[in-house]
Amino acid sequence: RVANTQHSLTTHDSRLTTRNSLLTLLFVLFLSSCSDAIVHSETRPVPGSVWDRSWKPEYSFEITDTISQYDTYLDVRHTGSYAYSELYLFVTLKRPDGHVYIDTVQCPLSDANGKWYGKGLGFIRSERFDAHILYKYGNRFPQRGRYSVTLEQAMREEKLENVIDVGVSVEKHLTK
Repeated sequence: RVANTQHSLTTHDSRLTTRNSLLTLLFVLFLSSCSDAIVHSETRPVPGSVWDRSWKPEYSFEITDTISQYDTYLDVRHTGSYAYSELYLFVTLKRPDGHVYIDTVQCPLSDANGKWYGKGLGFIRSERFDAHILYKYGNRFPQRGRYSVTLEQAMREEKLENVIDVGVSVEKHLTK
């Protein structure tokens, strides 16, 4: 009877170990599939949180898959004291072959009532806001190689206060 109990416990332990191993494997696969969607994500701090028109951050990333579709986002972190409900940018995309495309992009940062879009961060929730703004949806990059995106603030002010940092994110387009 003791031998049967011992065998039963060993069998139960091995089933738990197998189940736990499978759950761990599924969790790792889930995490890796999420991170595979992000091709590039980079932000740069705006010097002194004042975006001078002459400061034009550039972001470079490598594209190897020209068949897949991608979503490109502009990332803006600003304070609750930012003076406008939107941000206009000149966005320059440079392809590996040297062709350059320039877009003027309106980035809405708040709704008509002045409520900020994005996530509030910081000790006081209204201190900082992260906005993840869709720039290109389901776009294909036609060539393999290094692309670069340059951001230039296109507001009427030479110096734009309360912008903490800006960036670019490129993600594989996920169909739902």
